Amino acid sequence: MSYGKEEFRPVPRDFSSLIQTCSSNIQKITQNTAQIKTMVSQLGTRHDTSELQDRLQQIQHYTNQLAKETNKHLKELGSVPLPSSPSEQASVCVYQT
Repeated sequence: MSYGKEEFRPVPRDFSSLIQTCSSNIQKITQNTAQIKTMVSQLGTRHDTSELQDRLQQIQHYTNQLAKETNKHLKELGSVPLPSSPSEQASVCVYQT
């Protein structure tokens, strides 16, 4: 089962890439949170197995790492220059909606 983990994630360097990465990460965090909620509701029931607990721990760890990475990227946005061309600005507006 995949938790949205990618084998290699290049470090975004420009404003648009940072916005896109943060957006993608937030979507993965949201999906993982829904999976965590489902798994937690199974704890203490007949579905509670060591495999479930292991998967829950893995997804919690991965989601926590993803949240830390996203937080770092959001802070980086403050020091990255805004896009200068109208086409770059339009692509940023798409991510913000």
